[in-house]
Amino acid sequence: MNPNSSDPTVQPVPASVVEQVDAADVTLSNPKTAVISLGSNLGNRLETLQGALRGEAAGPLEWDPSPSLTVVVAANGYPGSYAKGTVINGLDTVPANLAKVFHAGTDLDDSGRVVSTGGRVLGITATGTTVADAQRKAYEAVDLIIPSMYPDGFVRRDIGWRAV
Repeated sequence: MNPNSSDPTVQPVPASVVEQVDAADVTLSNPKTAVISLGSNLGNRLETLQGALRGEAAGPLEWDPSPSLTVVVAANGYPGSYAKGTVINGLDTVPANLAKVFHAGTDLDDSGRVVSTGGRVLGITATGTTVADAQRKAYEAVDLIIPSMYPDGFVRRDIGWRAV
């Protein structure tokens, strides 16, 4: 039981997960949250989040011990000035068994197309049998997106290097 709660269904995030997150930033647009969300078995996440907002316990959480890694696709020029409104095509063609694409700095334009609106545009998150496997899958998905789907994007190529 969580020592800070009298409700036995409220579970703390395991220390092993917390140690792998290098900042205590839990905003849902933060790429670090994407990794945590893939590592948990929350069932219907929308219902879980809505219940939490109503003060309802989500029930026990089960954590997948598989390593996950997120690569941020940022707008060229970020953190300085960068273009907004660039159309991003084909995100639905990234295979679901390869990686998940989390939207951060995106919106839909008047035609219903996904466009960039922020510096951190996408979080590409993959899970693997090892950190190296998760890293390989994340960058494989990134390489599908840049340059063909989002030519104004860039990524760092050193994500996860300490763990690999």
